[in-house]
Amino acid sequence: MPTKPSAATPGWLFYCEEPMQKKEIMAAIRKYTKELGHCPSLGELTERARVSRRDIGRLFGSYGMAVRACGMEPAKGSPTKVEDLFADWAKVTRKLGKLPTIFEYEQQSMYSSKPLISRFKGWRQVPTMMQAYAERQKLEGKWGNELGVVFLFGMVARQRGFVVMRIQMGFPDCEAMRKIDEQTWQMVRIEFEHESRNFLRHGHPPSGCDLIVCWIHNWPECPVEVLELSKMEW
Repeated sequence: MPTKPSAATPGWLFYCEEPMQKKEIMAAIRKYTKELGHCPSLGELTERARVSRRDIGRLFGSYGMAVRACGMEPAKGSPTKVEDLFADWAKVTRKLGKLPTIFEYEQQSMYSSKPLISRFKGWRQVPTMMQAYAERQKLEGKWGNELGVVFLFGMVARQRGFVVMRIQMGFPDCEAMRKIDEQTWQMVRIEFEHESRNFLRHGHPPSGCDLIVCWIHNWPECPVEVLELSKMEW
């Protein structure tokens, strides 16, 4: 049970750890509809009330369904800008260290997956379209750290014949299947580095890795196969 605040504790410091219930979310929607003069967008609601996207999804399935439960229709705002979607997508990808699933994106993003799915005609198209946006805006070089390498590899993996099986915290960073021909797939252990020479600096044993994926290849005598992303045609 939550602790009752003492007389010396300001009331605003007291909060309940229990998740918000349906009636509380609906009350918040109605309250800010009255104050704003229109049904609040999800962003407007979460800015003004202690309402989490997670609770809305858990209790109603979506924000639109929560609004309709109040007897209203959600406001149709302007489409989210591509640059905002890209920045958010990159942030989630960096945090996870891999391309997010829809579920992971919904859990970590400030947006729902719907703007990406509707704009890019399906979730599977999102990495490719994000790559195309990065090309047009010449953003590839800005992803030069290790997680940026993970992000870029995730965008080109399929076209290079890789299917990522898992990303892990320990060495090596990634296990993937690489297509050799129509009948053959090969398991590949991958280490991500900003510079290929960092593999040596980090003390990784070459015998534990099949491929180094890096932004810059600066280790000429490297005994491991290297994929240098900065030399690829984006």
